[in-house]
Amino acid sequence: MEITDVKISIRNEERLKAYASIVFDDCFIIKDLRVIDGTDRLWVAMPNKKRRDGTRRDVCHPLNTVTREMIEKAILDSYDEAMREQLYTAEEADEVEEVEEVDKDEDEAMREQLYSSGDSASDEEENDDEAMRARLYSDEETDEEEPAEEANDE
Repeated sequence: MEITDVKISIRNEERLKAYASIVFDDCFIIKDLRVIDGTDRLWVAMPNKKRRDGTRRDVCHPLNTVTREMIEKAILDSYDEAMREQLYTAEEADEVEEVEEVDKDEDEAMREQLYSSGDSASDEEENDDEAMRARLYSDEETDEEEPAEEANDE
């Protein structure tokens, strides 16, 4: 008997870490196995059914230790791989967020540069306007003062 497929659905609850399904020889599937966080290790619980009296009974289970260990090893190995993939995917997402943050920062810097260069041009224009006004007013004052001085001289 050969295990041909194992599927893991991560749950990450307090004790229930995942659901699993396992296929034997591409022709027999067992669903609703559970990966449980025990007191000292992870272990695989077989699918079970609740009875009328409230107790639970396995729907199916291995008949010997070798088969149980083979099933448990295949499921826990797949669970470890799924957790690594999830961690890798999360790290990639973090990297993408960092790149997007850098892009946003660069965009903001470019906008500030564009707007600030526009502002500096308008500041220069305002400064030119103020300088021109200052010259005009100073010329007017000079023009007004000169005739007054000429009048005093006569």
